[in-house]
Amino acid sequence: FDEIFVVGGSLIFGLALPLNALQIIWVNLLTGSLPALAFAYDEDLDKEAGRKNLKKELLTKEVKILTFGLGVLTSFLLFVLYKEMLEFGVPLPLARSIFFVCFSTYILVVAFSFRSLYRSIFSYNPFSNPKLNYAILLAFVFLLFTMFTPIIRNVLGFSLIPVSYLWIILLWSILNIFLVEFAKWIFRLRLR
Repeated sequence: FDEIFVVGGSLIFGLALPLNALQIIWVNLLTGSLPALAFAYDEDLDKEAGRKNLKKELLTKEVKILTFGLGVLTSFLLFVLYKEMLEFGVPLPLARSIFFVCFSTYILVVAFSFRSLYRSIFSYNPFSNPKLNYAILLAFVFLLFTMFTPIIRNVLGFSLIPVSYLWIILLWSILNIFLVEFAKWIFRLRLR
């Protein structure tokens, strides 16, 4: 959804594309795939919660809401963030770099919340899956390596992000965790 919204939105509004094909492949290979592989080794936290109404199907209503509903919402918000940065005069290479880091870290920061579709992240140990911890740590190392290694940064067309802009990335991460936890709160209300 991120690619569709941002590329489509950029074309509609006549903005420079925030990511090129190489950057999209880079982020999907290095950050998106590692947590997904680690989830294969995760325990069933929802089964532990003793929920009798949980379905065994893969695409439950809750999964669809998190995937499509929150996916569309966060994609739209990410496009708005990119558009607003450009309108406020953030240089294009810097706006692309901030966008890339926000795009890359989305799954990394919400992965611990996604371990359960119903339980609050504060009701279980989010770090009890060592494989997920290592996968996220490795993905962050790849991301830092990408952003701080001049050769790779130049090949991918990014600029170094000044410390004064890191609040945008932090706020983006907090917002996404809040949205996932809010959706899970709604799911818990439905189970009562």
